[in-house]
Amino acid sequence: MEALVHFSATTGLVANMDKSSLFLKGMTEQVKKQLTDISGFTQGSFPIRYLGLPLTSKRWGKLECHQLVDKITSRIKNTNAKQLSMQEGSK
Repeated sequence: MEALVHFSATTGLVANMDKSSLFLKGMTEQVKKQLTDISGFTQGSFPIRYLGLPLTSKRWGKLECHQLVDKITSRIKNTNAKQLSMQEGSK
């Protein structure tokens, strides 16, 4: 938590407690409970979705990496298109 507080103080970024979770493995239930109590985060469980893709404890294959790159590229193109159309509308 000290590192998270330091990060927040340095960057001005704060973790959104409603959107953040701890993913814990290889420790007793007692230690997991202590960590969630101290941090205030809930304990998450796999699988979850991140950027529309399944996020698991296993390594992504080539297909998942390509899907992620395609999704990010599409978002960048959409953002650029919106900005261009807003610039055209202001002329």
